[in-house]
Amino acid sequence: MIKRVILTVVALFMAVGAYCQDTWQYISKENIAFKMPENWKMINTSKPMGAMCVKIFDPNSAQFVEIRAERVKINLKVRANDIATMRSQQKNFDYMQIDKIQASKFNGHEAQELNYTNTYLNDVYCGSIYSFVKEGYTYTVEYYGENNPATQKFLKQIASTININSADKKENMPTLEQKNYTQKRWANQEIDRSAEIAAQEAAKAQAQAEKEALKAREKAEKEAAKAEAQAEKDAQKAMKAQMKADKLSAKAERKAIKKELAQQKKLAKAEIAAKKKFEKENNVQKLQSTKKSLEKELTSLASEQLKLQNEYGELQLKNEVKKMEKIQAKQTKLSDKVIKLSKERDAISSRLQDLGY
Repeated sequence: MIKRVILTVVALFMAVGAYCQDTWQYISKENIAFKMPENWKMINTSKPMGAMCVKIFDPNSAQFVEIRAERVKINLKVRANDIATMRSQQKNFDYMQIDKIQASKFNGHEAQELNYTNTYLNDVYCGSIYSFVKEGYTYTVEYYGENNPATQKFLKQIASTININSADKKENMPTLEQKNYTQKRWANQEIDRSAEIAAQEAAKAQAQAEKEALKAREKAEKEAAKAEAQAEKDAQKAMKAQMKADKLSAKAERKAIKKELAQQKKLAKAEIAAKKKFEKENNVQKLQSTKKSLEKELTSLASEQLKLQNEYGELQLKNEVKKMEKIQAKQTKLSDKVIKLSKERDAISSRLQDLGY
C-alpha cells in the first residue's frame, strides 16, 4: 500500500512537470499551424496525392495528437466513426468503447465530436475526435491520453493551438511566443528515427485497416442490394398471385357484399326508427316531469303570495308603513318568479302539443 502511494506521488510530480511547459515548438504544415511541447516528436504519415496526416506524440507516454486533412468534403459523422473504428482495430485498443457522436465546436468551427475510452492493462485512457469542414476540405483532429483531468487539460491546450488557414494563405500563421528556444536549436537536434519507423508501420497498418474496412463495407452494401432486389422480386410474385386470387373470388365476394349491405341497410333503418321513437318517448317523459315540477312550484308560490296578502292586510290595519313596504318588495319578487315559471311551463306545454301529447 505504501509503495503504491509513493508511486502515485512520483507520477503526479512527473505529470505536473510535463504539463508546466514553457518551451514550445512552432509547426507549420501546408495551411495548418500549431504548437507542440519541445520534448514531443512529430511524424508525417501523409500519402502522395491523398490525405495529409501529421501526428505529434510524447515518446515517454501514450499521449498523441493527430491532424488529418482530406481534399474533399466528407460526411462528418461517417468520417469520425471511421477513424474511431480503425483505431479500435489497432494494437492495445482491444477494449475500446465508443460514445455517441454529437454536434460540437472546435476552435470556432462547427464540428462533430466523438469521444471514446480505452482500457489497457490496469490503465484507463480516453480520446476525442473532432471532424469539421472548411473551404471544401475535411479536417479531423484526434487527441488521446490518460483519463485524468491534468492530462486531458494538457491535450486540449495543445489542440487549442491548431490554426486552420485558407489553402492559398499559408503565410497567415500565428506568431510564436516561447521561452529559451530558437528555430536553429530545434533544427540541429538529433532525431530518434525509431519512433518515426514505428509510426510509419502503424500508418501502413492503418491504411490496410482502412482498405479492409472499405472492402467490407462495399461487400455488405452489395449483399444488401442483392437481398433487396430478391425481396422486391418475391413481393411482385406474391402480388401477382394475390391479384389472380382476387380476380377469381371477386364475383362471389361482390354478391356476398351486396347481400350483406342490403341486410345492414334494413337493420340500420329499423334501428334508426327505434332510436327516434325512444328519443321521442324519453324527451316527452322529461318534458312532462319538468312541467309537473313547475306546476308544483307555481302552486307553492301562489300559496306564499296569498300568505303575504293576508299579512299585508293586517299591517295595513295597524298602519305599519315600513313593514308594509317590505311585504310589497317580497310580493314583487314572487310575482316576477311566477311570471318566469309560467312562461317556462307554457313553452313545455306547447312542445308537448307539437309531439302529440
